[in-house]
Amino acid sequence: MAILIILLGAFSYASAAIVYGYLCNNKFKNPITLTFFTSIINFLFIPFIFFWGLPTLPPLRVLPAYIGLGLIMVLIHIPAFQAYKENDTSVVNCLWTFGKIILPLAAFLFLGERLSWNRYLGFFLIIFANLLLNFDPSAKAKINLAFFLMLLCSLFNTGGAVIEKYILNTDSNWINLVIYANIFSTTITSFFLFNKNIRTDIVNNILNFKKSWKYFIGAEILSFIGYCCGIYALSQLPLVIKSGLSSTQPIFILLISLFIIKVLKINLKEKIDKKSMLQKLICFSIVILGVVLSTIPE
Repeated sequence: MAILIILLGAFSYASAAIVYGYLCNNKFKNPITLTFFTSIINFLFIPFIFFWGLPTLPPLRVLPAYIGLGLIMVLIHIPAFQAYKENDTSVVNCLWTFGKIILPLAAFLFLGERLSWNRYLGFFLIIFANLLLNFDPSAKAKINLAFFLMLLCSLFNTGGAVIEKYILNTDSNWINLVIYANIFSTTITSFFLFNKNIRTDIVNNILNFKKSWKYFIGAEILSFIGYCCGIYALSQLPLVIKSGLSSTQPIFILLISLFIIKVLKINLKEKIDKKSMLQKLICFSIVILGVVLSTIPE
């Protein structure tokens, strides 16, 4: 049952990624503008958290951590949304696996921690497969820009995870973590309005946002389902199995995109010719193997 739940979570996250990819490539040209409207939707969802509990006043010393986490929540969206414009949605999603590498690699480089052979092999497979997916010999820049944008996102994501851990250890109310982080991220995005060019683009896209609100709501609900499934699976499955199954998201994106493009006739940024499909499936399988190897307990 837990395996089906984690696969449902991967499917939900994959579906949300397709929606965001669609918004990036078909609705909003500027990733900063899309980040602004996404932040508003996240803020509007805050009252639903009250069904699980009420926030409390956090310790004053945790306030900088909340602000830092809110800033990361903003900064992580901008390069991610731009990456969706640079490469296929499934390939961009696969690049999130860099997060499996950064923290243990940093511990090795800066703290001198020794890693087991399976982790080295796992890291190599993840990097190799993602490089292969983003390599274009015909382009002037041989490696697609999405590769570097998502590497930056993974750095932000790792930093955010460390801050979240600190907040939970210091301010034990997880409701606070969700609510205050979203409040600060929304406050930070409001500063976008002080820039004339960004403000003009936001105003020009208000009507577009009103027409697209169903996509935003759908993506938020799908992401929430994926998050809940992941939390449940983590309590029921070993980390290795949970990580491996969660890494099937790019495969789900590929299959869902194939259905949407072929059957529903909706344009998505996803190459679905036989050669591209085969290359992606092989590389995604290598990445899944790399994730499993890199999460095996030493």
